[in-house]
Amino acid sequence: MILDYAGLDAIIGREPGKRRPERIPVSEAKPDQHQADSAWMPPDLVSVPEEEWQAAVERFEILKPLITMDRAKRTLTDIKRAARVLGRHPVTVYRWIENYKRCERLSVFLRKRRSDRGTSRLSSNVEKIIDTAIKSVYLTAEKHLLKP
Repeated sequence: MILDYAGLDAIIGREPGKRRPERIPVSEAKPDQHQADSAWMPPDLVSVPEEEWQAAVERFEILKPLITMDRAKRTLTDIKRAARVLGRHPVTVYRWIENYKRCERLSVFLRKRRSDRGTSRLSSNVEKIIDTAIKSVYLTAEKHLLKP
């Protein structure tokens, strides 16, 4: 994991799970194998809008006590309290904690983009039926009475 840049020829980084950072020449830096094995790829952080990044940092700050807490001491009440503050389900909080512990990256707290965003999941025939119903029933001057 890259922590900082030591210049054009080296980075300051550490392996996930290890605490001690070290200076690594850029020519010796290798991609994260866990990332290559994973189906989820972290977003290009340069393209993340500032407000989304700040939301991820805020989530991390709220969850930090739970992340650093021993798993045996973490209670469901603690998780529910954090979930209420974050406006999320407790399962989401558990998932965020597990994902962060696995790769130790703040990017796990970013909202994931849908791969099917902007595309319809309905067939073209169903779309036509819906469009026809909207035009012939809903977008008329007279409102139809609903029959029981």
